[in-house]
Amino acid sequence: MNKLIVVVVFILSSTLLFAQGEANNWFFGQNAGINFNNGTATPISGKLNTYEGCASFSDKNGNLLFYTDGTTVWDQYGAEMPNGRNLKGNSSSSQSAIIVPYPGNPNWFYIFTVGAYYRIMDEVFPTEGLFCYKVDMTKNGGLGDIVETPIRLSGGLAAQWTEKITSVKGAECNTFWVISLVQNKYYSYKIDANGLNETPVISNVNYLSNDRRGYLKASPDGTKLASATYTAGTNSNGDFILGEGKFHLYSFNDATGIVNNDGIELISNAAIDGSPYGVEFSSLSTKLYCSTFNGNNNKLYQFDLENANYKTLIKSQTGYRGALQLAPNGKIYATVPVNYDIGTNFLDAINSPDELGTNCNYKLDDLNLGSGMAMQGLPPFIASLLLPIEITSVEQNNETITNQTLKLCVGSDYTFNAEILPGNPTYSWSHNGVGEVNTTSSLTISNIQLNDAGIYELEVNLIDICGFPIIYKGNFEIEVYIPPSTFNTIIYDQCDIDANSIDSETLFNLETKLFEITNNDPNLEVLFYESQIELDNNLPISDITEYTASNKTQLLVKVTNKLSGCYTIGFMELNVYPTSLDSYDSIYACENDLANDNDPRSLGSGIGSFDFETKRQTIDAIFSDPNIEVQFFESTTDAQLQINPIIGITDFPTREVFVKISNKTTKNCISVGKFSLILNPIPLPKGNEEIIILCVNNPRDNPQLFTEQLDGGTGVIDDTFQWYLNGNLISGASNSTFDANAEGNYTVEVTHKYENNLTDLNDDSYCVGFNTFNIVESNPAVINYNDLIITDDSNNNSIKIDDLNKKLGLGDYEFMLVDNIGAVEYSYQDDLYFENVEAGIHTIYIQDKKGCGVSEIEVSILGFPKFFTPNNDGHNDTWAILGVNQNFYSNSNIYIFDRFGKLITNIKTNENGWDGFLNGQQLPGTDYWYTVELIDNLGNIRTRKGHFSLIR
Repeated sequence: MNKLIVVVVFILSSTLLFAQGEANNWFFGQNAGINFNNGTATPISGKLNTYEGCASFSDKNGNLLFYTDGTTVWDQYGAEMPNGRNLKGNSSSSQSAIIVPYPGNPNWFYIFTVGAYYRIMDEVFPTEGLFCYKVDMTKNGGLGDIVETPIRLSGGLAAQWTEKITSVKGAECNTFWVISLVQNKYYSYKIDANGLNETPVISNVNYLSNDRRGYLKASPDGTKLASATYTAGTNSNGDFILGEGKFHLYSFNDATGIVNNDGIELISNAAIDGSPYGVEFSSLSTKLYCSTFNGNNNKLYQFDLENANYKTLIKSQTGYRGALQLAPNGKIYATVPVNYDIGTNFLDAINSPDELGTNCNYKLDDLNLGSGMAMQGLPPFIASLLLPIEITSVEQNNETITNQTLKLCVGSDYTFNAEILPGNPTYSWSHNGVGEVNTTSSLTISNIQLNDAGIYELEVNLIDICGFPIIYKGNFEIEVYIPPSTFNTIIYDQCDIDANSIDSETLFNLETKLFEITNNDPNLEVLFYESQIELDNNLPISDITEYTASNKTQLLVKVTNKLSGCYTIGFMELNVYPTSLDSYDSIYACENDLANDNDPRSLGSGIGSFDFETKRQTIDAIFSDPNIEVQFFESTTDAQLQINPIIGITDFPTREVFVKISNKTTKNCISVGKFSLILNPIPLPKGNEEIIILCVNNPRDNPQLFTEQLDGGTGVIDDTFQWYLNGNLISGASNSTFDANAEGNYTVEVTHKYENNLTDLNDDSYCVGFNTFNIVESNPAVINYNDLIITDDSNNNSIKIDDLNKKLGLGDYEFMLVDNIGAVEYSYQDDLYFENVEAGIHTIYIQDKKGCGVSEIEVSILGFPKFFTPNNDGHNDTWAILGVNQNFYSNSNIYIFDRFGKLITNIKTNENGWDGFLNGQQLPGTDYWYTVELIDNLGNIRTRKGHFSLIR
C-alpha cells in the first residue's frame, strides 16, 4: 500500500501522537470485551449490557478512557460518569454511538448518538435522532465527565433519523467527518481544531432508505461509504418477513464531506442473499464485507473492490444478524448470536480480510469471550484509526505479511521490507518485545535458527505533512521449523520383465519408495524431478506410479514438510536388470459352489478360492531370508509397479500368477517368477427337476412296499456317494442309486478325487457336488357313504364330499358326477360340492391328479314324482320313487292308495313302479296317495307320505 500520510492526528502540541491504541479496548454485548494491547485479542469484561449499539475509546497507548451504549457512559473503572446518564442513544440502535477526538484539545472528546425507532405493543417510540455530547477528561479526577449542553443535530427530522453513524479522517490536517443518514440524505459533520461545525454537508442520493436499521461504515482510506438497509421483521402473527433489504456502496470525498450519488446496489435481492445488517472494510480498503440474515441463516459476503465489486459467499451458518468490525490486529471479527435475545460466547473471525474470496480464512469460534456474551453489535471506530503499516517478505513474492504468521526453515536467509513512506521516517524492529534488533526499513535474518522464532514488531515514526508526529505499528510472527532429514541416494532396482526384457528400460512405481524416504511420516510430501531445470520450475513427475525409465536414470527428490514448507533435496538412482521368470509349483482349488440352501443342485462358479498366504509361506521357506518380501500379482505390469497385490484367500479361474521377490525395506526387485492356478470343477451327479410321484396303498402300508429308484450317478467309477433325506444322512446309502420308499427331499452328494501333482501325494483335491430329488407320495381315494353329505327330495338336491383332514387319502383329488345311464353331469372339478342334482342313482368318480388311480362310489338321490303318464311313450310311463334300488333300500315298502284310502298296490324297490292298473283294470286319471317306508342297508328308516297325479 502506498498511502499518503493523512491519518488521524490529535492536535495540541508536537508531542501528540496518533496510533492504533485508540481502538485497543472493546466493550459490547452482555458484559463482553476485548483488549488488544499485547498484540493478541484477550477477553475482558465490563458493565455494558446491550443488544446492539456500543462504543469505546482509548488513548494512543491503549489505555481505556471510557465506553457507552448510547444511553450511559462508564469510565475506565466501570463507574458511571457523573453526567453520563440518559443520553439520547438507544441500546437497541444498530450503531447507538461513536466516539471522536476533539482535534483542538487532547482531553476533549465527542460522543455522537443515534436513537432507535421501536414499538411496544401498540405504542410507537420514535427515535430521538442525532445528538452530540462533549466529554472533558480533566474532570472527575481525570476520569472524565460530560460537560456543556447536548447538541441536537437532527432538528425536525429526528423521527425519521436512521440508526447509522460512522466517522473517518478528513483530507485536511486535523479534521474528522462524522456521517449519518436520514431518508435519502447523508449528513456529514466536520470536526476540526475549532470543534464541531453544526452545519452539515448534505448529500442527496437516489435510494430512499425505508428502514432505519443496519450499519454504515467508511473505508479506512476515506474514499468509500457502505450502507446496509435491514428491512426484515415480523408481522402481527409473529411470522418472519424479509422485506426489501439493500446494500449500497458510494464514493466519499474526505475533503468536502460529500457522498456522491453513484450508489451501487451490491445486494438487491434479500430473498436470495438475506437482509443486509453488518458492514466492514478491510484495512487496505480493497475488500468490503456484509453480513445478512434470512430468517434462519447468517450469511457473509465479500466484495472485491479492485475487481468490479466481485461478490463471494464466504460463509452461511445457522444464526441471527450480527455486526462486523475491523480490529487492531488486522482481523475482522463477526458476531453471530443465536437470536435477538440469546447471544454467543464466541466471535468468528476473518483472519486475512484483504485476501480474495475464501482465502480470507474465515474461522468459526475464533475468539472465546469467556463469561461475556456477544449479541448483535460491536463497537465502531474512526475508520482511519486502523491503517496498518505494510511489511512484505522478499522470499514470499513480496506479499504483505503484516499481522500474519510465517513458517520458516532452519538454515535459510529471509528479508522483510517495511512500506516506503514519504518524509523521513525512522524504523525500529524488535523481537518478542525485547530490545531493538534493526533500525532500517529492511530486516534480514541470515541462517535462521529455532531461537529466531517469535513476534517481530515494527514501529515507524515520522512527521506528517501537517507537522505532527505519527506512529505506524505492524507486526508478524515467525515459526521456525527444522527441514526434513537429508538422505543418501535412494537406489531403486527393478526387474525387467516387460515385453522386451533385454532393452534395459522398464516401469517403476516411485510411490513404493515413499516409505523408505519418509518413514511413513504423514506430514512429509515427496516430489520427483527429472532434472534441476524441472526442479527450478517446479515441474515434478506427474505420474509417479507408472514411470518408465532406462538403466542408471537419476532423479531429484524433494521432501517437504507440509506443516512448515521446509524441504530437503536428495537423489534416486533407477537400475534396470534383465530378468527371466522362475517357475513355482502350481496350486489347486476346487471350483466354488454358488448354490444356496434353496438351490436344487450345485452351481459351478468357474472360479475357486486359492490360498496365497500358504503359498507365500512355501516360497518364503525357499529363500529363508527375513529381509525379503513375497508378493503375488495378476500381471507383469502390476508386479513391476507393485500395485494390486493378491493377498489372503482370493477367488480366481485357472490362470497364471506372477511372483515378485523384493527387499522389504527398499522394495528393490530381487527376482520374479510365476506359477499356475489350476481350478478343479465340482462334480455334478444326476438329478430330477420334476417331482417324482410314489404311489402307495390307501391306507398306507407299514412298512411301505413300493419304491422309486433314484439315480445320482456321474459316470465316474471312482466317485463316492452319500444320500440324505431332508438333510439327514441315510446310513449305508453310498451307491450312485437309491430306492426311495418315503416322501421327502433326497440329496445325493458326490465326491470326486483329483490327483493334482502326481509327484506329491499330499496335494490331492476332493471336490464335492450335489443334486436333489423330490419324492411326493400319493394314492387313490378311499370313500364310503359316510363321507357324503346328501340333500335330496328338495328343490336343490346336492352332494357334498367330506375330505376333512385328508380322510380320502394322500392325493390331490378331482371329482366327477355321472348319472345312471353314464351321462356326465359334472366333469372333473376340484370342488367337493355338486348342486341341482336330479333324483336318481349317480356315480361319483374320484381321480388322483398325481396319477395313482381313480375311485368311485354310487349315490342315491331320492325323488318323489308329482305325476306320471302311462301312455307307453317311454317317458313317465310308471310312477316309482327315484333313487331307490336294491343296493340302497332293499327292505323298503312303498304303498299306493286311491283317494278313498283303498290300497291299490305295494311296490318293491326291485320293481319298475306302478303302471296305473289294478287287477288288470286301467284306473282313471286322478290323484293317488302314497306312504313310503325306506330302510337302507345300514338299517336307517326314512318315511314319507304324499300324493301324485295319474294323467291320461
